[in-house]
Amino acid sequence: MTATLAMPNGANVLHVGAQLGRVYLWAEVNPDAPTVERSFMIIGTGGPVPTDSIYQGTAFVSDPDYTYDLIWHVYEVFPN
Repeated sequence: MTATLAMPNGANVLHVGAQLGRVYLWAEVNPDAPTVERSFMIIGTGGPVPTDSIYQGTAFVSDPDYTYDLIWHVYEVFPN
């Protein structure tokens, strides 16, 4: 799954984690900077890692429909 986020230019990703059963990304930002779009891919353990990407973090998500946690890895992806 790919998510495109509008973020202030120069935002620095600090942490990827789970909250309330969802994957979240926290970043240090300058709220006065112009907004740019950045793309992030969320991949389950064992999934293919995208080329031209930077690892940002891993989230352990508890899902009530499963008897185990789901583990998601977040990569920022860049156009070729």
